[in-house]
Amino acid sequence: MTYFRKQLGGWCVTAAAVLAFGSTAVHAICLQDVQPEGRGWVAQQQGQIGARAGLVVKLDRGNIEVHGKVGLEQVEWTARVHIRANSADAARKHLSEAGVTVKEHGDAIEIHCDGSADVTVMVPAKLVQATLRTDSGALILTDVAAKASLITDGGEIHAERIAGQVQAQTGGGSIWMINSGRLGAQSKLETGGGNIMVDAAEGDVDAESGGGNVLVTAARGNLKLETGGGNVTVRQASGALQLETGSGNVEVGDIGGAATLETGGGTIRLASAKGMVNATTGAGAIDCRQLGSGLKAQTGAGGVTAEYSRNARFVESKLETGSGDITVYLPETLSAVIKLTADNPWGHTIRVDFPVIRMTSSHEDGDLRAEGVMNGGGPLLRAETANGSVALLRTK
Repeated sequence: MTYFRKQLGGWCVTAAAVLAFGSTAVHAICLQDVQPEGRGWVAQQQGQIGARAGLVVKLDRGNIEVHGKVGLEQVEWTARVHIRANSADAARKHLSEAGVTVKEHGDAIEIHCDGSADVTVMVPAKLVQATLRTDSGALILTDVAAKASLITDGGEIHAERIAGQVQAQTGGGSIWMINSGRLGAQSKLETGGGNIMVDAAEGDVDAESGGGNVLVTAARGNLKLETGGGNVTVRQASGALQLETGSGNVEVGDIGGAATLETGGGTIRLASAKGMVNATTGAGAIDCRQLGSGLKAQTGAGGVTAEYSRNARFVESKLETGSGDITVYLPETLSAVIKLTADNPWGHTIRVDFPVIRMTSSHEDGDLRAEGVMNGGGPLLRAETANGSVALLRTK
């Protein structure tokens, strides 16, 4: 049974006592009186409860913020509840039936509202599990050790300084994951169409957007990135990279492992990679530098540039373009078998800086070909253009 009583210019909704239902305890809630706002009413609720290992916050509509604080031993919460009603009395009645409820359930604190509310919660930084869910609104979680599950049907998601694994899903908002994740675990980020930004991820990251841009500044693990049509930028990753965009440009910095880069119709640029690189674009240039292994590059229309590092552990490589020039930089010490082809020779050339690579066919034969063996031979390097020139040059 619930009672209303006036207290310090506000209203207090309280149970006659703490009501126990098995392992569940419903605690008293204090609130201000309802106030007019726009076409409805608003009420401020707040309270506190002893902390548990987990926290669950679920709203039908509204924003959720949860912030961790070192040394805090309880959960402190504030809610701004939005009510559609024709009068203050009707708003109070609605609040008593569908306001914010707080309860203990097992080893977790649950905060719930069937209507619309903006909720801010302070929790101990040592929180183990956090689940935030709203059908319409933004989610913010900061400074906790928890494994996080963050779901909204349409708002933005911010996860900052989360020591645990992050699972974030939004129907269309952007996602920011900053200084978060757990080494050895994979964080999953998914948005129907917003942008994704990842900064200093500790573990593996699997990120997917229906059409937004994806930016990763640094990651200690492996990356799997996909967008339906945005640009993708990765500045640094310690592990392997798997990247796909429907039509955007690809800009990649330093990759500690292998890299698979694919775009339906943009340029691909790579600063360095220690592992094997596969780069494919429907129409655009491919420029890959400081290759520590092999390269398979294919573009329908665009130039291809490949630069192998002096200490590369070279493996079989193939560079292809339907229309464009191919330029390859090789260290003099590289051991490889070389085959170069320009199918349409008119107005095009094959240029080589290595005397062991010789022309085997000329314009009169209908195409241009050059072949040779460097330093006793090794894996095959093949470069083919249907309409362009080929240059095989010494690494600068």
